[in-house]
Amino acid sequence: MRPRFALTLVLSLVLQSGCGKEGPPGPAGTAGETGPAGPPGTAYDRATSYCSASSVVNAASNWTVSATCKNASDVPINGSCYAPDQPASAFLAWSEPVGWSDTTKPAGWACTWSWQPGTQPTSPTFWFSGTAEICCATPQ
Repeated sequence: MRPRFALTLVLSLVLQSGCGKEGPPGPAGTAGETGPAGPPGTAYDRATSYCSASSVVNAASNWTVSATCKNASDVPINGSCYAPDQPASAFLAWSEPVGWSDTTKPAGWACTWSWQPGTQPTSPTFWFSGTAEICCATPQ
């Protein structure tokens, strides 16, 4: 019992000596970098927000569908892909923005489906409701 008592005493002295003491402050951190200033803000109104969608995916479209904003000046907000009747052997391979940084053309969203090996339909009339959707806002 004596060695255990001695160990407890030493540990309590070590812990007590470190409690309540504060060390010197560390060096100041560097200021965070900021990006370049953007163009002056443009007013938007919720009433000017809208979504556009396009659907029907088939072999003729290379299993791809896309949707675009109405005008080149409209600002893209969000895009998505969905297919309520997607065949079990199909999968969404790409869901991506198109031309969001090119302000000379309407921004878009593209969706491409693919197939598990050996399951792609061979009938030229086969299709499903793969949908691309993009939501945009018109500047006021």
